[in-house]
Amino acid sequence: MRDSVRAAFLDFSKPLEGCMSCVYLDTHNPPLVTTGVGNMLPNLAAMLDLPWRLRTTGAAATQADIVNEWNRVTAATSHSHDSSDYWIRTAALHLLPNDIATLVASKAEEFAEGLSAYPQFNRFEQWPADAQLGILSMGWAMGDADFMEFPHFRAACAVQDWKTAAAECAMDATHNPGLVPRNKANHQLFLNAAIVKEKGLDPSKLYYPYIPD
Repeated sequence: MRDSVRAAFLDFSKPLEGCMSCVYLDTHNPPLVTTGVGNMLPNLAAMLDLPWRLRTTGAAATQADIVNEWNRVTAATSHSHDSSDYWIRTAALHLLPNDIATLVASKAEEFAEGLSAYPQFNRFEQWPADAQLGILSMGWAMGDADFMEFPHFRAACAVQDWKTAAAECAMDATHNPGLVPRNKANHQLFLNAAIVKEKGLDPSKLYYPYIPD
């Protein structure tokens, strides 16, 4: 992953996912335990790995504190469609901003490494920064980053045909309107990559949210 992408990923993601310092249930069916910038916690062990602090005092949470919070949140399925205000108001634990940044950075690196499972993405490290951010954004939104559902997109990436990648990168937003702004951003990222390639511009530079000239 290019340094410019690594540096920009958190600020790019926050408006698209929101940022929550507490743990909450998202709106999936069944709801998923989540924190940070859309970071799913698949089990209690994943929650125990994070440096939680008591919301009231700021002291480091004990294992018992974390287990109690996990149990409280996972039992609150009737609130999965409540606003963030509910989860913030009832939270017993929270993460510090630097800890959220570390979590997001770590997950972004995992996503980048996971792209190696697809032969069409084997030149990821040489892609323009805008294309790198675009595909990481797609993977972040899909969670398990199942690019098998995007055969034309994968084929375009294999030959770095970024205009086609832009046309084929849209995720189905029918039941997830939050994907609409992300799809728009991803489309522009891949179009930016096409301009970078066509004009021979610096591929290490991230141009988004601007258009290269």
